[in-house]
Amino acid sequence: MATCTPQQIIQHVPTVQTFLLPPQWVMSLPQTSSVYTSLYHWILDQEAWGEYLQKYPDRLVPHAGCDWCEQRIDVSEAILIKDTRWYVDEMISTVLCTSCFSLTSEFDNMEWIWLADVCQEDLENVIVYDRDERLETLKLWGVIPFHETGIVYFIYSKEMATIKIGFTAGDVETRIQSLQTSHPYPLTLLATMQGDRTYEKSLHERFKKFRLQGEWFVAHPDLFAFITTLNP
Repeated sequence: MATCTPQQIIQHVPTVQTFLLPPQWVMSLPQTSSVYTSLYHWILDQEAWGEYLQKYPDRLVPHAGCDWCEQRIDVSEAILIKDTRWYVDEMISTVLCTSCFSLTSEFDNMEWIWLADVCQEDLENVIVYDRDERLETLKLWGVIPFHETGIVYFIYSKEMATIKIGFTAGDVETRIQSLQTSHPYPLTLLATMQGDRTYEKSLHERFKKFRLQGEWFVAHPDLFAFITTLNP
């Protein structure tokens, strides 16, 4: 099987419009092409797309996809809804085109924002349940940048004996207040450091043997020892 490289991609497509379905330019390539198979599978891999788009951000045409009609839409016609239909204490995100939004009253009492106005901080402080998944989707759609520096934080719940290793591109105190609304016990900020989501993920991997769920970890002495080194 031929190996697909960014250089080979360049030869076939000058402008990338990322996917809801595999882009038509791949489907239109002759199936006998030496790179067809690897191109087809590469574009189905979100991690590979992310790597490509970070290298060539100017080739991305921002777009969105409606969760209801599943049509590709312009970002200016997309609405992000803070959906509370399924969870009492947590919100999920729903993206609709203006047409679908106008056809239902299900979201009448819910907050919403134009997708074109959304920033990473909006998702961090509001949408809890599917935040990471939605962030990755918006990056691939070209709505928010792939790399956004901010703060990696460590939050402690004494009663639960757990520590959250998280990231925010906004204000840490605002992030804590947002988390506190869905947490039964007081949360304490232990330490912060400059970083990005890549570094946050590396810490998750480093302490994975203490992971409970998501970004929450057992408050193990080894984790406390690491956090202690961050405080002057």
